Amino acid sequence: MKIKNEKIGIWGYGRVGKAAAQLLLKHDARIVVYDSNALALAQCSFKTTQSIEDFFAQTDIILPSPGIDINPYIATYPGKWISELDLFQSFFTKKTIAITGSVGKTSVTHLLTQALKDAGWRVQAGGNIGTPMLSLIETQNDLDAEELELSSYQLEHTQSFAPDLAIWTNLYPNHLDRHTTIEQYFLAKYQILRYQTPKKIALAPLDLEPLIKKKSPQSSLRFFDPSKRPLHHPSGFAVNWIIVETALSLLNETPTKIRPPFLEHRLETVATVKGATFINDSKSTTPASTLAALNCFKSSKILLLLGGLSKGVDRTDLIKSLSKNITTVCFGSESKTLFNICKKHSINASCHASTQLAIEYSLTHAHMYDIILFSPSGSSFDEFANYEKRGNLFKKMILSHKN
Repeated sequence: MKIKNEKIGIWGYGRVGKAAAQLLLKHDARIVVYDSNALALAQCSFKTTQSIEDFFAQTDIILPSPGIDINPYIATYPGKWISELDLFQSFFTKKTIAITGSVGKTSVTHLLTQALKDAGWRVQAGGNIGTPMLSLIETQNDLDAEELELSSYQLEHTQSFAPDLAIWTNLYPNHLDRHTTIEQYFLAKYQILRYQTPKKIALAPLDLEPLIKKKSPQSSLRFFDPSKRPLHHPSGFAVNWIIVETALSLLNETPTKIRPPFLEHRLETVATVKGATFINDSKSTTPASTLAALNCFKSSKILLLLGGLSKGVDRTDLIKSLSKNITTVCFGSESKTLFNICKKHSINASCHASTQLAIEYSLTHAHMYDIILFSPSGSSFDEFANYEKRGNLFKKMILSHKN
């Protein structure tokens, strides 16, 4: 890819934009940064603009942050776009393992990273978690492989990205506020293997086999059966161990000792207060994630904190599936909607305007439950910049009442 002296626009000056700017600067690109946030531009040392019209006029190529929906602009400005993943592939020469899915991709990424390190691999996780992928290019000589956790936003507009091993954990409705339909969401996820050649491997769940094969990919396809019992799974989400063990075999490594990772904000035990165990699962931003968390505490009396933004996904089925041992605490901008669904389906519930008020309520009523599960099933953006900040508030408030 020709970069030297090209006028390259960076749309969004967050983690991705900053990493892209540093990479492109080293290759003598002429950089223009656009961000609607004046505070973000104030931290930028490159040429900037807050006019979208000027931005398009001044640039030959545009790299947008994955969180920006460029669909309204593609037809008007064809051939002007490059994705973060395509830029990464232009410069990264080592083995790439890419992981996506609606649920479990973070857990699988951490598990596989640890297992490969235990096997002697020099490997690092990045992408949607950890270090921005473009920042890893400079140190690639210190790695044998890079693992990339990828969202549908990162994959949606790739035009060449083809990992050596693509792992697709599952598909549940998510991000329908952007992708509109489950079919469009599927197509965004499918990008992880779309450009693979026969020498590259794709691992996906058996239930997606008909949909994937209908697209006639060139990948060397492998499928795992989520119902198969894995060789080693201490507890929790057994299907993650199935995926990791299969991936290790495909990488010619023996799946022997897979250590469960500590994942902050994912089924993280915080403290015991008034006899109840408080669990931080702030990373659960989909109904499927929350259902998976609930399955870990089937015999317990649970107070479940539900809230955040639905991202276009109807949470009725989640609420309808709740057993009688579960009481819900609805919070945030959609709290009234969630509360009304609970009432309609005879689920015990309370309604609170904010996350903080919901946590305070859970502390007051903790003595009535075995588990207080903070598993919102929605994104954090109605109140917080990310799920980490939401989870940190939960932990701070709980720890201040620790027994």
